[in-house]
Amino acid sequence: NFYDNGIVNPQSEISKDVEKLILNGILSRQILSAGQKLEFADNINLKFLAPASKNGFPEKDLNNNSLVFKLQYGEFSMLFTGDIEAKTENDLVSRYGKKLQSTVLKVAHHGSSTSSTYNFLKVVQPQLALISCGDKEKYNHPNKKVLGTFEYLQIPVKVTSQNGEITLRTDGEKYQIMTDK
Repeated sequence: NFYDNGIVNPQSEISKDVEKLILNGILSRQILSAGQKLEFADNINLKFLAPASKNGFPEKDLNNNSLVFKLQYGEFSMLFTGDIEAKTENDLVSRYGKKLQSTVLKVAHHGSSTSSTYNFLKVVQPQLALISCGDKEKYNHPNKKVLGTFEYLQIPVKVTSQNGEITLRTDGEKYQIMTDK
């Protein structure tokens, strides 16, 4: 199965290739948006928070149409934010407020300056933030100001460009982080 927001990124060869697999019946697609939920065994579920199906952002705004979802497993939760930017963060805070609180945050847009706003981070209140980015990429992710906001809020951060592969394991209560550089 392939789960996505239903938008094909015309600039991404991977996105176009996946679309061909779907159109040829090789992959089964489920288009997801805010309000939907997937439930799995062992009390694991994903609740989709964005994109908003009725009043989403224009389709050309690919970053702000990213799927945003919260994984819940027992007492452990993790918020996955795709490539959303400040306007979607603000919308999420307005719509969900404290329901955004999560144990771990997968930081939006590789730690770009366009997201991880102070207000959003104050509402999510993660115990740990994870940033995925390359160590030699043209956008200089993660942004130093964004890292400063995490530091100011005393939220520890793990970054793939510094820590290598990051693996998170949880039993639904406690979690463990392993890195491999």
